[in-house]
Formats: sequence, C-alpha cells, structure tokens
Amino acid sequence: MNFIWKEIKCVGTRPLGRSSHSLDVISKTVYVMGGEHEPRIPIGSTVWCLDVASTKWWQLQTNGVEVPARNAHASAVVGSSIYIFGGRQGVEMGEGSLADMHRLDTTTGTWSEVKMTGDIPEARSYHRMTAMGTQIFVFGGCTTSGRLNDLHTFSTDTGIWRKLPTSDAILGRGGAGFTSVGKKLYVVGGFAGTEMGDVHEFDTERSHWREIKTTPAFPPRSVFGLAALGKRLVVIGGEIDPSSLGHAGAGQFSDDVYELDTANETSGWVRVVPGGDMQCSPRGWFSASAFGHDAIILFGGNALDNSRLDDTFLLHTTK
Repeated sequence: MNFIWKEIKCVGTRPLGRSSHSLDVISKTVYVMGGEHEPRIPIGSTVWCLDVASTKWWQLQTNGVEVPARNAHASAVVGSSIYIFGGRQGVEMGEGSLADMHRLDTTTGTWSEVKMTGDIPEARSYHRMTAMGTQIFVFGGCTTSGRLNDLHTFSTDTGIWRKLPTSDAILGRGGAGFTSVGKKLYVVGGFAGTEMGDVHEFDTERSHWREIKTTPAFPPRSVFGLAALGKRLVVIGGEIDPSSLGHAGAGQFSDDVYELDTANETSGWVRVVPGGDMQCSPRGWFSASAFGHDAIILFGGNALDNSRLDDTFLLHTTK
C-alpha cells in the first residue's frame, strides 16, 4: 500500500497544541478533547471539532454534566457517541488516575456520566480503548502501583463491565497501540519499562490470545498513532527512546510509518515512505484515527524539543 501525507492548513482559531489527548472521528468530523500543553497539567474538557472539508475548527457547545479535566485518557466511538474512560489529573490534584466514564452525544452536545456495574476496571491512565459494535474494550495502562496487561469489555447496551482473559506473554504496559480488525483485537508495542516491539492478537469469539511473530518484526516504540485500514494495521511515529525526565521531558521520537497486513502476516511489518510535499514531523504522545476507508488523521503530539504541536495531517492511501 502506498501513502501520501497532506497537511490540513486550518483557518481561524485552532486548539491549543497538546499531547496525551483523545481524537475521534464521526461522519468526517474530528473531535479532540483534553491532553496537556504544559507537562502534567491537563488543558480542560473543551471539545474541539474540525470539518476537514472546510479546514475550520470550532468549539462544540456542550451541556449536561461537567467532565473533570484530564489527560492520558482513552476514548472510543459507538454510533454518534464518544465514550471516554479514565485518565490522569494534574499535579495540583496529585496526578491521581481516574476510573470514571463519560458519554458525549455529538448530535446534542450533551455530556452524561455513564452508570457502570460489573467488574469495573481500576483507575488508570495511558491505557487504550476501541469499540466493536456496541462493545467497548479497554487494555492496559498505568496505575499508582504499576503497569497493567488486563483486558476488559463494556456493553454500552447494559452498562456492565466484564474482565476478559489476560496473557502472561504480555507485560504490563502503557502507551500501547490497540485497535480492532473484524472480531479480533490487536495490542502493538507500548512501554513496559522499556520500549516494546511485541504484537498480540485477541480473538473475541474464542477468547484466545496469540502472539504474532513476524519477520520483519515491529520496531519497538510507544505512544504512537495506530489505525486499521481494512485488514491492515498502520503505525505512525511514536517514542523510540524515553526521556530521562519521564513525563516531564521529551524522548526520542520517530516519523516512520509501518504497516502489517493481518491477512498475510508472513509479509511482516513493512516500512513505507509516504509521498507529499509536506511531511509529518517526528512526534509521540498523540492520537490518530481512521478517516473514512482510505486515510488516517492525526492532530498534535509532543515534538522533539518538548513543545506541543497544533498541526493536523492526513495520511492518504494511493493506488
């Protein structure tokens, strides 16, 4: 598969540059929320929307419950709603992790706190979420006591959480890639005390984990962009060497793009070099999402100089 980069030259006011935010796409509209502009200080809960066709950002006028500011949360889309779970509060709040879930009805702009029962996951940050139909899946993340390798599923129909099997082959980690292809979930890389390059598949119909070992292998990294285009997993950028200052500093970031065809694993992870006059710069701690069937969109992230970016890029497939 061939790719080309296109920078979206946005007009008017745009969101503050940020990292550790969420980004979701519904009907060609991009939704960005939360994150940090200064290290370890959440920006707030304003929801920014981007219409890619007009290249205009605007602040969504929301109502309902007030959502506490956070960064390092996770999000997933079910229908016309965005669900966010967990995240981390600011330094002045002790950087406590959260275990709440909120739902944004994008048709009305209404926030509501989701009532949850069952085996509710413990508070966490730098975890990942993805949706499959009306089911939401949460993997891993960080707690005050360490990194997690657990997998949970939440029914948006019943409000019930269930804990799914874990795999001893997966070290607890934050900042992994996590997405779905068909009825299967994929965990890619992440940080487990060191940058990881392992890839694992969970079959939701069989409740079975499998490690995917390929040649070429996945190059170790964390806090990258990941999206599925058809049966292909596409990875963008990420941290390849952590900062000695932890979350307060910038690590070594990549601008590489890799893909894996899950229908033909024998081809392994392939590095692709996108075309385009404007290339996406190295970055980590950002979010990306599929945009239609043939593109991936990303916004912001952490730059090599530890500044927070406010640019928007589309990675298009080409024939």
